Amino acid sequence: MKISMWFTAIALILLGGGHVEAQIAGNSNRLNIQDMRTFGEVFNISQRENGNRFGLDFRSEGVDGSPFLFERSYPAFLVMKSGDTLSQAVDVNIDLENHEVFIVLEDGEGGIIPARSLKRVVFNDTEVKQKYAVLPDAYIRQSRSKQYRLYEVIFEDDLQFYRGESRKLIKSNKNTSYSVTGGLNDKYMANESYFLCANSKGCHQIKLRGKDVMKSLEQWGYSTTSLNKADEKAKSVSDIIAILEKL
Repeated sequence: MKISMWFTAIALILLGGGHVEAQIAGNSNRLNIQDMRTFGEVFNISQRENGNRFGLDFRSEGVDGSPFLFERSYPAFLVMKSGDTLSQAVDVNIDLENHEVFIVLEDGEGGIIPARSLKRVVFNDTEVKQKYAVLPDAYIRQSRSKQYRLYEVIFEDDLQFYRGESRKLIKSNKNTSYSVTGGLNDKYMANESYFLCANSKGCHQIKLRGKDVMKSLEQWGYSTTSLNKADEKAKSVSDIIAILEKL
């Protein structure tokens, strides 16, 4: 289905097509840790050896940037690896350093769900309407790694177009005149990557170039007769989407 139809699909799941394990009382967007554990693997932040120095503020003194996708949590629907779906949105944020989903619990504390326990995170807020899929490195990167990561879903039909993002903390060398971070503070640096997938045919990491997309399509046996020379010069996310919509 195309990405424009994704929220319709989510609505159908929530109206009875999915297996709902937990419900949230009243109008709250928060669950307790026991409710969340009915879905699978979830940790209270205090269970972690180092805790979470960002707490609910998602920032840290003396550090520029953050490992989190947003500066605060937003309501999102969670689809678990088991196929279970929450009956309504929960306040969440995404940790792009460890590829985990941070959830705000009803007691105000934080909970952590590893990516490997999830299938989808669908933000459905007036400010944020992004969709994330959880995919294993073995599939999307053809890697021996057993890691699961969260990828933004840009386009979904017979072909899928994903954006990957990771954040890494770079330490500032305060004892020299040169610093990789460009300042005295440690800094989180972001790294983006893009992937084009064709269901059972696998995935290719691509640059935002029409030629890359067309090369992958031809390798997978897709006809490119509907495309033209202008498509070869595509160099943005919107350009790539336009190519995929022509197929």
